[in-house]
Amino acid sequence: MNYLLEDPELITYLQLFELALKGNDPLKNLLYHYCEGSALPLKFLFNQEIKTDYSRANLPLLYRRMEESGTMGPREKMLITKVLNQEQFGLSLNYIPQHGEFNARLITSIFVMQNLKALDPIKTLAPQLYSTINSNAAISEAGTFYLIDSIRGVRDE
Repeated sequence: MNYLLEDPELITYLQLFELALKGNDPLKNLLYHYCEGSALPLKFLFNQEIKTDYSRANLPLLYRRMEESGTMGPREKMLITKVLNQEQFGLSLNYIPQHGEFNARLITSIFVMQNLKALDPIKTLAPQLYSTINSNAAISEAGTFYLIDSIRGVRDE
């Protein structure tokens, strides 16, 4: 049996979306709100160019926690900031809650994912750090990705 796809790239996007859902409770909860009708979805975008430059901004929460726990020292931090902006994609979702604190206000949620291949340079130099990140990664035909960061903002009126 043959199946023809007009645009096979769409399957890759579905796989990336599936990877973003794995282990990402805020994104799962947001989708539940969409399905229940408690949030009105407006926009859903995949973005290959992430505007946050992690070599200049604060490290994402995942890395800050590893730094605080001692899993990541100054040497590892320097290595990770060099590769953090590579091979990323972002999911951006705009929606309006239908009740609650932010009722009828536009909210944007952004989830930044990184391909684990981007961390190959640190694999041998910081194996414990790499192992910690690898344990958070999800695998599909689209690649092996992990959640770097999630950002949420509310539009002021």
